[in-house]
Amino acid sequence: MTSSGELYIYYRLADGAFEHLRPRLQAMQRAVADECGCTATLMQKPDDGTRMEVYRGVADRQAVLDGLVRHLRAMAFDDHLASGSRRHVEYFVCA
Repeated sequence: MTSSGELYIYYRLADGAFEHLRPRLQAMQRAVADECGCTATLMQKPDDGTRMEVYRGVADRQAVLDGLVRHLRAMAFDDHLASGSRRHVEYFVCA
């Protein structure tokens, strides 16, 4: 039996990039959630602008990651990261 888990992906964007990317990130999350049967939330840390994508009910982690890569490449996402930042990916399952 395969257990579902949760993906947490966090990063910092360059100044001003979030307002431009927000609708594209939300559309990406809807598409990946629909394709992979999970739910998605876009969050931010209130004090420093760190963004976090959360994907819950992930049965096939690789399918979600592959879907994200496709969408991120299409929007040239890495060009919008803050200097020295990268996407950090963490995956958790129930203990």
